[in-house]
Formats: sequence, structure tokens, C-alpha cells
Amino acid sequence: MNYEAYLDSKWWETMRQLILHRDKNKCQRCNRRGGLEVHHLNYERVGREKDNDLVTLCDRCHNDIHWEQRGKIANKNMIMQSIPITKEEIIIKAQSLF
Repeated sequence: MNYEAYLDSKWWETMRQLILHRDKNKCQRCNRRGGLEVHHLNYERVGREKDNDLVTLCDRCHNDIHWEQRGKIANKNMIMQSIPITKEEIIIKAQSLF
């Protein structure tokens, strides 16, 4: 599975919802409540993210961070091509966040 397919997966949608909930549905940089996205702070554990690998940002702050870190962020094309995810892992991850 490539990165784009991963972002369309049920696993990512579950993780995304859990992080939005954890961050009280507001940008952790500017406190905005609209246009929210979940940002990878690193790409080391894609598909097996830890809670502190992800943060809620509004679309403006997300774009700003990528612009600020341009050239420093891991190249998305270098992310692992196969991301094994099981239903059990989703359940365990969801339970650990609450």
C-alpha cells in the first residue's frame, strides 16, 4: 500500500478521528476549530503511529509547517511501500487512546 492509499484506509481514518478527539477538535498551534487535519510529526512509524507521532492542525498551520520544514521533512516517496494493518491493531490502538 502506498502513502496515498494509506491515507484513504480505514486504519488512517480511525487514527485521524482518535487524534482529533484527543486534541479536542482544535488546531494545536493556533486553536482554530475549522479545516482540521492530522499531521505526521515524523514518518518513522507510518501505519503503526504512536500518539505523539500525530497532531491536529488547521489547514493553514499544516501548510505553514510543511513550508517551514520544506527540505527537512522525510520524502513521502521514501515511506515504506507496504503498511500491514489488522483489525485487531485498530481495536488495540483505539482502546489505548481512551
